[in-house]
Amino acid sequence: MPVTDAIIDRLCTACGLCCNGVLFTSVVCSTAAEARRMEALGQPLDRSGGLCSFTQPCRQLRDTRCGIYADRPTRCRRFECELLKRVDRGEVSATAAAGCIDSVRLRSEIVRSLLRGLGDEDESRPLATRCDRVMELPVEKDEEWWDTYATFLLEVRALQSLLKAHFYEATVATLAVDKPDTPVA
Repeated sequence: MPVTDAIIDRLCTACGLCCNGVLFTSVVCSTAAEARRMEALGQPLDRSGGLCSFTQPCRQLRDTRCGIYADRPTRCRRFECELLKRVDRGEVSATAAAGCIDSVRLRSEIVRSLLRGLGDEDESRPLATRCDRVMELPVEKDEEWWDTYATFLLEVRALQSLLKAHFYEATVATLAVDKPDTPVA
């Protein structure tokens, strides 16, 4: 059964992980006109290597919804996460997928909170960039910082596992979401 608009509305608009800097660090504009349109909307562009891209989180994101959905960039329009594809193939129920989304959103918020505790409060940067910056900090820190850092590393690893298993293509991992209507904790 193909994914219906109602299921897309329920899952995608409750998610936003493809736009908020959790799944991706940037989006490449497909055409020069698209780049100009994004720039006109206030989206700063990076013009390097002959490509125009913008950094995530996207400034057009409003909570978990795209503020320019009808006129979003081509890459955004064409993207479907692996979780949505698995729902479309009938491998995962919409209810289980929603539970997975909730788990990933919660885990990403835990990582963000730990980043703030480690001194990185730049919410305008992609999560992976922020994590990399913290991992490159000097090591002359106190014991409390190291305790937070250890928790941070474990949480980042857990988040990476969830993202790889459920949102990125070409994965073979299976979790409880394979059973219809079984929420993932």
